[in-house]
Amino acid sequence: MLQRTGELLASVCYDVTNRRCSGKYADAPWPVIADRWPGQGPLGGILTALHRLSKTDPADQTKDVERDPCSFALILSCDMPFLTTEFLRFSY
Repeated sequence: MLQRTGELLASVCYDVTNRRCSGKYADAPWPVIADRWPGQGPLGGILTALHRLSKTDPADQTKDVERDPCSFALILSCDMPFLTTEFLRFSY
């Protein structure tokens, strides 16, 4: 499911990042960032993703990735099997 969700995101976004939970997803084809607030569940993951938007985040493990400042973020759970590219484009 992670692969499918990442591919959907890549079809509408130029920067796809996976948030790592307890050492999972080490083989993901996208940059992986560790939870800033481990054990806090989905909300901790959302906060981690939003915090990463800052170019000056000292805990950012993907400093080699060039990013422009973002005005928005698209944050998805990977367990959404009915999500489509068309819906993401419509929402975008």
